[in-house]
Amino acid sequence: MKLSKKGEYALRSLINLGIAAEVGRSLVQVTELADTEQLPIKFLEQIMSALKEAGLVISARGILDRYTLADVVEVTLRKLRRDNVPLPFSPEAEHAATPLRVPARHARKNARQAGVSRLDETEGVLHQLLGDYAI
Repeated sequence: MKLSKKGEYALRSLINLGIAAEVGRSLVQVTELADTEQLPIKFLEQIMSALKEAGLVISARGILDRYTLADVVEVTLRKLRRDNVPLPFSPEAEHAATPLRVPARHARKNARQAGVSRLDETEGVLHQLLGDYAI
């Protein structure tokens, strides 16, 4: 039997969700699933939505309901200062060399190849924007 890419990705994701449940992870971010199997995030989001509609998985959105915009700004400022990055709109930023902007998917790929780990939940609050999925 031959599976479509959509079917294959759905099956691989369900297997990973089952493994996550066995090790005590009740929720898994879609980005984690995509990274684990090197799947396109946008396509996987569509697949997970279809699996949710079929009743095979449940989802829980983060939507920053526990955080204010001030909280997000504070975390962002703390990270920029920690990394010695000039604050946007500051006089220092105007004189700093403009960094090369890279699409997010390329930045993630480059970080993986360099052995840089993804941010964990203690690194900020923006990870809560993405949906989490569980069987």
